[in-house]
Amino acid sequence: MIRFLKTHSCFRNSMFIRKFLFFALVFLSRVVFAQEVKIIASQNGLMSSNVNAIVQDDLGFVWLGTKDGLYRYNEGRATRMEFQEDQQGSNNIKSLHVTSSHKLLIGLNQGGLVEFDLQYQKASKFPNLPEIPLDITINSIVEDSFGTLWLGTLSKGIWTYSDRSEQWEQLTYPNHPENIASCFDLAQQGDTMWLATNGDELLYYLYSNDSVFSLTTSVSFSSFRKSVDVYHNKVVFGVENIGAIEFYDNSEYLHSYPCRDVVYFEGNLWISTDGDGIWSWNGLDYRHYTKDNPYLGAVTDQYYSFAEVENTLWVGTYNGGAAVFNASNSIIQSIPLPQQSNFGTIHSAISFSRLNNEVYVGYDGDGFYKFQNDRMHPFFSASSDYKNPEVVTSVMMDELDSSAWLGTYAQGLWHYSSEGDLLAHYMPYEETGRGLLHGGIWSLEKGNGDSIWIGTLEGIQLWNGSEFINPFEKASIDRNIINDIHSFGNTIWIATQYNGILQFNDTVKSQLNFGFPVLSMQDFNDYILVGTEGGGLHVIDSLNTSTEIIQGARCKTVYSFSVINGRCFAASDLGLLEIKLDKKGWVVRIIATLEDIDIGEFNRQTLCPIEGDLLIGGTKGLFRYYLNRSPLETIDRFVVTRIVVDDSVRLHSFLDNLDSGFNYIELADDENTIQIDFELISPLKVTSYPIQYTLDGNKVNMNDVDRSLAFSNLSPGKHDLRITLFNPKGDVLDTKEFILHKKAMIWKYVAFRFFAVVIFLLAIATSIVIKVEQRKREVKIQLLETERKLLAAKASEAKALLSKSNTELEFQLMKTSNRMEILKDFKARFEGIIRSRKSVEIEPTLREIQRDIERELKNEVYWDGLQDNYYRINSEFVTAIKTKYPQLTKTDLDLIILLKKSLSSKEIAAVLNITIYAVRKRKYRIKKKLDLNPEDSLFEFLSLINN
Repeated sequence: MIRFLKTHSCFRNSMFIRKFLFFALVFLSRVVFAQEVKIIASQNGLMSSNVNAIVQDDLGFVWLGTKDGLYRYNEGRATRMEFQEDQQGSNNIKSLHVTSSHKLLIGLNQGGLVEFDLQYQKASKFPNLPEIPLDITINSIVEDSFGTLWLGTLSKGIWTYSDRSEQWEQLTYPNHPENIASCFDLAQQGDTMWLATNGDELLYYLYSNDSVFSLTTSVSFSSFRKSVDVYHNKVVFGVENIGAIEFYDNSEYLHSYPCRDVVYFEGNLWISTDGDGIWSWNGLDYRHYTKDNPYLGAVTDQYYSFAEVENTLWVGTYNGGAAVFNASNSIIQSIPLPQQSNFGTIHSAISFSRLNNEVYVGYDGDGFYKFQNDRMHPFFSASSDYKNPEVVTSVMMDELDSSAWLGTYAQGLWHYSSEGDLLAHYMPYEETGRGLLHGGIWSLEKGNGDSIWIGTLEGIQLWNGSEFINPFEKASIDRNIINDIHSFGNTIWIATQYNGILQFNDTVKSQLNFGFPVLSMQDFNDYILVGTEGGGLHVIDSLNTSTEIIQGARCKTVYSFSVINGRCFAASDLGLLEIKLDKKGWVVRIIATLEDIDIGEFNRQTLCPIEGDLLIGGTKGLFRYYLNRSPLETIDRFVVTRIVVDDSVRLHSFLDNLDSGFNYIELADDENTIQIDFELISPLKVTSYPIQYTLDGNKVNMNDVDRSLAFSNLSPGKHDLRITLFNPKGDVLDTKEFILHKKAMIWKYVAFRFFAVVIFLLAIATSIVIKVEQRKREVKIQLLETERKLLAAKASEAKALLSKSNTELEFQLMKTSNRMEILKDFKARFEGIIRSRKSVEIEPTLREIQRDIERELKNEVYWDGLQDNYYRINSEFVTAIKTKYPQLTKTDLDLIILLKKSLSSKEIAAVLNITIYAVRKRKYRIKKKLDLNPEDSLFEFLSLINN
């Protein structure tokens, strides 16, 4: 059933509102059908409803030739294409063919042949083929294995052209030329080209004989139109108003359906008719697709030619667009209801129950059926005279007696025998109600013995075999929708709309809240998986005490679970999921999106194992999903369809899309905006695959359905653009790379501006460096001048200090000399007094004074105190003379320093406390050491050394 119970306050407040919304949604859903045929028409952009020809090119685009022009179809959208230079020509396309040289040949009704350039998706200005008369109607175009083109025309015969010929040549049939005047179809089979022509013969051309022959048949006809197809050793001719004549194994078979076209698809024969729909023959029985059975999706019974497109069969129609039939080996197959089902309902499969190898299915409006041997069988007894339920919301097959318990939306609970006979019908507030409190039965679960748990739209009850009771009076959960019930061990688990999961063991109740309605539960690997509506996928630990959301699931709603051979699957809003538990934790992957399986939407509790596969209930009906099959339509590339610079469309090669490579796009200085449109090659539907673009290293994830990129005001220079297509697993499928070169005046280039700024900054830096260096030199000069002045001042100060020191030393020397003289004088005078002996009384005293003076003269060495100062002050002189005359002694240097101070011999003798004779003797030795003559002046010599 369509998911019509959402979590809104109105549902809590009023049962009447819930019923009203339910029936309103059911009414609005009557237009939705579970279809086997997909119709491509105006809703897909196909404005012409008469489709005469269909072909697929090497890129994967599907081309539709209509009565009103040419359309390119991809990702569920048809785009009208201008295909000829002369817009006044015919637009009525009768045939299409893609050549090995990537040209689309278009056969027109009374318009001849047009070449369409697939490389640039435009009319060819310079056709490669010779001209053919414009008034010819071309019904069919075929290129054989030898590279020869064949044209089947209306009343103008069959034309051929190859590289070996310069012009078109007409095929001849001398026996009956009138039977080859018109040709509607061609099919090559080895050395034979079968010719579907007018007339009462079935013709073929033998390459080895270069001749046309007639095929013998037991069927007589004089049909105007024919069609032909081959498959291995089979050949079939469709003869208008007669049927399909099939030849193989030296036998002939007639399928008596008036043919428009015939084709072999997956080994089965398909026949299109002009008024009786489509018939398919699988070797055992026929299947009829007609608008009288809208469940199949057909909207017309007038069909034209077939075309196989990526494992699907396409057929053009009259006034119905194009119809697409899925392959029998697709991953998903629709399970149709029997012909007697109600075509006016929505065919939504809303409830399942499995018993042995049979699955029982409840529908929203179609009642109840049994799925067995890949077919649906009515369950209700045909002999019953009562009205059986049409909306079956829940099912439970009793393993004890194979009876069926059916819950309905508002008609209570029904109990049927295994043969489909009604055993009981329980309605609330009626005599037969047996205590049932609500007629909306939402879930059923087998209990112990013959008991059954019944979840209603207003709470839960237990059928004890004779009546319905409330088993949890002290823990009432009335006025709560019960979405699912499971028995895990001795505990009953109840999934509710408003209160999470309630666990009951006898009278003990515990509750796990999720904040969202709980739709389904499943035990898997000692855990309980929980599906919610809006709250994602949760897991309950093995102790049943804590819950956590499985972050990797990314889904918001999980409708149901199913476990097959140890694999767990879930139906979600993202599609069909597989859930695994490995060493790193829970892993969830999407194995099929909703677009892949096209079931509409999942319904609650409608996922069931069947012979290793999955049975799925959706809003479009019942489907079988084959787990071991791969999707027939695989997305592996995308194509750039248009490049627009400002308002101008740039010509670009579509064929470059076949191989990844750089596409160079140049923008002038005055062009500001570039737009790149692209499409994923997916003929049937829009596919939500991750797409990412990278501009100059900056990655941006696009919306999955976005198919256009636009960039404005790009800076001058070259920009690297990469567009990457991923599959849902994250693997790279295809990449397109571009170089966007924005031209500009040289001063607009970033590099130029950069270098200009660098040069400017370098000039500023250089000038600053020069200024700094100049300032440094000026400061250095100032410092040197200051230092010079300081040195001069210090020198002057030192000179003054030296002068002062010399003066003081000289003064000390003079004082010392005078003192010594005075003492000596005192000594001489005392000696005279003593020698005169004039006074005997004072002689002892005088002698004592004499001895003191003598002792003083001997002991006092005044020079020792002055020597260091004189040497320090005259250090340069001392160093110079010692260096030049190393033979001089310390005593010699003492005398030399005193001589340099202009002291007389007497003064020197006084300072050194020696005699004048000793001074003269020392002078003599010094002159000798200095190599001077006795008469040379020692003072003058010393003055020269000092200078």
